[in-house]
Amino acid sequence: MFLFFQFRISQSPEIVGVFDAIFLTVLVSPALYVFMFRPLIQQLQRSQQLEKKLFYEQGQLESKINERTKQLQKLNQAVEQSPASVVITNTDGTIEYVNPKFVEVTGYSFQEAIGQNPRILKSGVQNTEFYKDVWDTITLGEVWRGVFSNRKKNGDIYWESASIAPIKDSNNKVTHYVGVKEDITIQKEALEALKESEENYRSLSAELKLANNMKELLLDIISHDLKNPAGVIIGMAEIGLEENPDDKVIQLIKSSSDSLLQVIDKATILSKVAFDEEIEKENLNLNSLMNQVIEEFTSILERKDMSLEYQPSEVITIEANSIVSEIFKNYISNAIKYAQDGKRIIVEHEQKDDYVTIMVKDFGMTIPEEEYANIFERSVQLSKNEKRGQGLGLAIVKRIAEAHNAEVGVKPNTPKGNIFYLKIPCN
Repeated sequence: MFLFFQFRISQSPEIVGVFDAIFLTVLVSPALYVFMFRPLIQQLQRSQQLEKKLFYEQGQLESKINERTKQLQKLNQAVEQSPASVVITNTDGTIEYVNPKFVEVTGYSFQEAIGQNPRILKSGVQNTEFYKDVWDTITLGEVWRGVFSNRKKNGDIYWESASIAPIKDSNNKVTHYVGVKEDITIQKEALEALKESEENYRSLSAELKLANNMKELLLDIISHDLKNPAGVIIGMAEIGLEENPDDKVIQLIKSSSDSLLQVIDKATILSKVAFDEEIEKENLNLNSLMNQVIEEFTSILERKDMSLEYQPSEVITIEANSIVSEIFKNYISNAIKYAQDGKRIIVEHEQKDDYVTIMVKDFGMTIPEEEYANIFERSVQLSKNEKRGQGLGLAIVKRIAEAHNAEVGVKPNTPKGNIFYLKIPCN
């Protein structure tokens, strides 16, 4: 340092100035850095960090805002597209929002509904106490749920299942009420119809029970009150015939009494068939049964100038009630009535596996195929205003077949006519 001052003194003033400037710079620069520039640099660094943090938080905030916006859009779409009516009112009950479903159901437009009170939908079906209960519930901050009727703009009454709930702010203060309502008019009407149907069913059930009691009484009368006197007449006729075997009057009484007893037995069985009751069955020889049926039509066939062909074959046994003969009687009787111009009837049977099919063929007018399905219903009207039998006869035929786990039907007879058949299990 001493040498520096010596050197400085020995030099010219210009040189001295330069050295002074250098010397001052060397001495002052560290102080300026420490006390001025370094704090400024640090402040700039902190500002950059804060700016980065602020930028990051701004991005996070924007992301949350975007996510919340998407959620609100979804919520808005859900409400707008909801299958239920949505109504929002303020705490005074003034409507501030309705969704499109509300407009569709009620007939009131958005503009017509806003600013109104839900009373515009009041139907008059519910009384004042009902609405007071609804209001008291929601003003207490609770949810009301129930069913009530409303009136549309055009005056139609409809039913809704509704939930009305308070909307609260962050301070738990009620600010609005929201009602979500589903139109249940169809379900309500269906339920009422079901109740009415149930009442009708109970009424019919009671009537059916009474009818069954009457049926049992009728069957009892037929089986006993009519059968017993007929049996007495037959017994007296038999005694009379023993004493006077050639007496025509007694013979007529006996044959008529036998026929009457058969009619009573047949009526009893037919009643059971009509009411789907089990009937007694026995092993019957099909050939013998058919011969008896055909014998009954011998005289009428002669008068009508018609022939009936039947060729018995091997013995075929069916487990059936003798009432099954009524099926063949109906078939042959109808063929005589409605196929007389064919001049002939053929009775055939065909055995396959555990079933035998008995066919009665006529050669009259062929029944249209589209009428086959209903031919065995009661009083079926066929083409050209013609009825095939009395309707009731063929309906009973079907019931008798069903009682034997058998099948009846009709098909065309080539080239002309019809084939009525019975397919029944055989032994």
